[in-house]
Amino acid sequence: MRGRTARVAAPVAAVVGTVLSAANEGSSILAGRLGAAGVARLVVNFVVPFLVASWGALSTHRRRGVGNTPDAERVTQA
Repeated sequence: MRGRTARVAAPVAAVVGTVLSAANEGSSILAGRLGAAGVARLVVNFVVPFLVASWGALSTHRRRGVGNTPDAERVTQA
């Protein structure tokens, strides 16, 4: 994964992860009752959107032929 992909995926993960965390764990967070399982769910709320956004960004770049890979060179020459 390149820096550009992370720059695209990180804001998406921050927004979506915050919304999911507030919806799913908000009451536990506010009550101060967030155990180990809750923390694990919070981590997943941010990791999954990051991975999905990264996958989308990478597949878009590959489809368009962006990058310095041999596959990208073949796509741009075709």
